[in-house]
Amino acid sequence: MKTLADAVLLDAALDVDAARRKVLDSRLDRVVVRRREGLVVFWYVFPAAKVIEAFQRHDPRVSVKQALSLHEHGASPVDDGGRRRPQDPAKETIVLDGTRFLGIRPPEADATDDTPEAESRDDSADFSALWPGGGDSWDPKTAAHMAMRIDNAETHVAQPPKSRPLTRDVFPGEPITPATASASTAFTAYPRLDTPDTVSSGETFRIRVGLGRQAQTDTTGGRLELALPDELQAFELDLLVVAEGFAMPDGCRHRLPVDRGNSEAKTVELTLVAPDVAGDACLSTISVFYFFAALPCGHAARRIAVLPDGRPPLRETHGSGTPWFEERDTGGAIRIDPDVPAADLTVIVSKPDGNPAGGQYVWSFASPHPVDLPPLPIVANLGTDARDLGSRIIEGVQKAETLEMVGLKIGGLGRNIAEKMPGQFWPLLAAVAEKVATGSPDRRPSVLFITAETHVPWELAKMATPLSDDAPPYLGCQVDIGRWPLNDSGNPGLSPSSGIDVRRMAVVVGDYAARSGWRKLDSAEQEGTSIAARHRGLRMQAAPADIKNLLYARIPDGGGAHGAEAVHFACHGEAIGAHPLDAAVILEDGQHLDPDYLTDSPLGARFRPFLFLNACQVGKAGELLGSFSGFAGESLKGGFRAFLAPLWSVDDRIAHDIAIEFYNRAFGEPGTAPEPVAAVLRDLRSRFNPDQEKNSATRLAYVFYGHPGLTLHRTQEN
Repeated sequence: MKTLADAVLLDAALDVDAARRKVLDSRLDRVVVRRREGLVVFWYVFPAAKVIEAFQRHDPRVSVKQALSLHEHGASPVDDGGRRRPQDPAKETIVLDGTRFLGIRPPEADATDDTPEAESRDDSADFSALWPGGGDSWDPKTAAHMAMRIDNAETHVAQPPKSRPLTRDVFPGEPITPATASASTAFTAYPRLDTPDTVSSGETFRIRVGLGRQAQTDTTGGRLELALPDELQAFELDLLVVAEGFAMPDGCRHRLPVDRGNSEAKTVELTLVAPDVAGDACLSTISVFYFFAALPCGHAARRIAVLPDGRPPLRETHGSGTPWFEERDTGGAIRIDPDVPAADLTVIVSKPDGNPAGGQYVWSFASPHPVDLPPLPIVANLGTDARDLGSRIIEGVQKAETLEMVGLKIGGLGRNIAEKMPGQFWPLLAAVAEKVATGSPDRRPSVLFITAETHVPWELAKMATPLSDDAPPYLGCQVDIGRWPLNDSGNPGLSPSSGIDVRRMAVVVGDYAARSGWRKLDSAEQEGTSIAARHRGLRMQAAPADIKNLLYARIPDGGGAHGAEAVHFACHGEAIGAHPLDAAVILEDGQHLDPDYLTDSPLGARFRPFLFLNACQVGKAGELLGSFSGFAGESLKGGFRAFLAPLWSVDDRIAHDIAIEFYNRAFGEPGTAPEPVAAVLRDLRSRFNPDQEKNSATRLAYVFYGHPGLTLHRTQEN
């Protein structure tokens, strides 16, 4: 794969004043501009110096489009991996996957076949064999946008919604779960969403939602799969409709009756009203989230364009443009097993506009508790793109440690992050917490973020009114919180678990020799030795041979070989460049273990382990090929059931103490039950005190991808 250069992303509609600050703050030497005109998207690449020079000649209030004089004929070549190939390979090419910006490929004459790091690797080590096939080919799936199809089905016209939450009252009386049923069989279906491709400004129209036996080629969303009791032949799914900018007279919450033997038989039909638009077309996405007993179990999405009256919008691509309907939406599929308990509050953060250069997201909520949920999804704007905001937050924390003013910096960042969240989130969380406290006074609320936003550490959001005065006022210190990606990886096993039986544990320890160029981590070595001894883990070296055996699930054991259900790394880590896949765990000889070694490993596919990377900076996520990237996304995509790591550089001694206590409590001390992973992390974060711990933000660095109720059960090895 040829090296891709990173760039700062600008939307052509952004004003020069905001764009100039963004370019200067990024410190990148390339600028990529996304311009949408009518039903076509154009991309442009410029040297950052020339962009700043052009901005200085214009009024700060004019748009980037005007300042850079953007026209169709000046658009850059685009390579989206299938539909469009660059017509002029001698120019810099914008590389996309659907709506995702991946990077800039240099002109053909300057392109290279290897990453810069490859030249310094020791060719004598057979480390490349970890990635069968080399991983050099990229052929993302495509989906053609087709006309609306409405098949024969029993249609349920939506009625004005009643004021009720999404709860576990799907069935009369006590909810039926696999735990109370004698036998369960998987029910499978595909989300179905019928909408028009285009509507006129202010037009009232109908959409139809249901299920089908086959995937709709024009609808984003993966397979819905539920393990249901055999005797349950009829049930209901809750529907949450997200249509940014559209009025929904019937409301956004509905119920879909399902006949298990004929999933296509029943649908729900509801009315939407298009927004009033003038000038250019309004492009958006209509999404539907499916819930079973307050558990998100499926998602469908289709693009829709609202056309203004009068002059028709631009449809001609002029060579380098991309038809907006042909951009493949890469976010979408979610699945949580029905035997997993619902989080007290599920937060879904989606991005209907599909614009990676913008910071507009839509927040939706679900809860098993009888609380008043917002009547409609809520639009929240980050004010910039999420990657830019997330990077500035992480850099800010690390600079504050150098200045020895961590407390002040975390407080300021926490307030700024909280201001980016919808104001309705906080009273809703308080209401959920009150319901939890009524039934379980000693339990904190659990919150699950299912999100298309990959960069912002919402855990640092500072609460104006904390739920408890016994902990710092940051969200991650007040609730049991977990994250999960909103994407369409196509992996039906990609779902958070509520429990993992750990029969075997692998503990990878970095013993850095002088020739590696990395300092020894005495505390990390002690950490690995202690965890392995106390919890019957196999201590492995952070060396290519051991890593290869681990990821291939070929750990030697008395003449046999096996994998592990829990893996811990105590090593150096580094965010090498701006691209998330440039992050690496540093091995003992200085080689890099990159995230994509986890994407297709037998260890993840067969053993689906819990992964704790106690290494600097490897927790940062990003976007690549339409999913979370970095170690978080690649491990989850590869079958790992949960991921834990720090976002920024951590203090070796404090990280040692955190890891030791984490496993003692997550596995359970002798005579005590295991505690949920998120609950342990909340308590560890709550001891954040920079005045007592060397002005360190280490305790707040850890992010957890997994179900907030996940519990690890250390069982006897076979």
